[in-house]
Amino acid sequence: TDEGYEAIFLGTGAWDSRGLGVEGEELAGILPGTRFLIDRGLDNDTPVGEKVAIIGGGNTALDAARTSWRLGAEEVTVIYRRSRKEMPANDIEIEEAEKEGVQFHYLAAPTRLIGTDGRLTHLEYIEMELGEPDESGRRRPVPKPGTETVIPVDNVIAAIGQFPETGFLKQDGVALSRSHTIEVKNRATGETTLPGVFAGGDAVTGASIAVEAIGAGRRAARSINLYLRGEEVTVPDEAITPDSEILDVAEVVNVPESARVRMPELSVDERRGSFTEVELGLSEEMAHQEAERCLRCGLLCYRRERG
Repeated sequence: TDEGYEAIFLGTGAWDSRGLGVEGEELAGILPGTRFLIDRGLDNDTPVGEKVAIIGGGNTALDAARTSWRLGAEEVTVIYRRSRKEMPANDIEIEEAEKEGVQFHYLAAPTRLIGTDGRLTHLEYIEMELGEPDESGRRRPVPKPGTETVIPVDNVIAAIGQFPETGFLKQDGVALSRSHTIEVKNRATGETTLPGVFAGGDAVTGASIAVEAIGAGRRAARSINLYLRGEEVTVPDEAITPDSEILDVAEVVNVPESARVRMPELSVDERRGSFTEVELGLSEEMAHQEAERCLRCGLLCYRRERG
């Protein structure tokens, strides 16, 4: 407000990577997953050695693994502390990584990073077993004493979580959650605890997908418009929220079910050492077939039910 702005939207994302929290994390050769992928996207130099271990089970971990393979790593291993069933990465990412030769070591977690002359040389991990469910609903991994194993590695890429950089807000009256995300009074409006300040996207939800951030921006734009006009910031009656009841498309429109068109792809041999787009695109006939399928977006049914 000191600079004349009457409303501010915070969409700063979740770019900070969570550290592994184990001995030896200061060694050269250990990389944060987000920084590694950002540098690769900017065409900065991102060399990796022959043996690369990725710690984590989300899409960032899989992106880092597949990127390392393209950069020339001979042996890429994803180490994840839960089972394949609990892995949060998209199935297609896991399947494509498997095609490209990425190895998966489930139910394992790093315990120590070992190096020589300040440079990473080995990773120690311990086997895990699944116990009772935690707050996320997934079974909590529990270490199995005596199962420590040491493997040689040239690089370890940490991709076990992302969170927003919100330190700049600590003195400004904007409330933060225990996980350092920005707290909003209502996600349907994006209002924070400081009047005139709105927020959305990964800075509020934690690392998620682009379409959720886009939706948050649209909702906040509507709220800011109301706020600047001096009107009450409310949620529109027709708004679709995560709690809205959306009718099944099959109950309302007569669109026959059909299988999804399979996207043509580069062969695995053509992918190695290359960042060429793997998906080759649909032919005109395939595009027509896909356009005739119902995507079950819910919007048509919602409008029909509303009359």
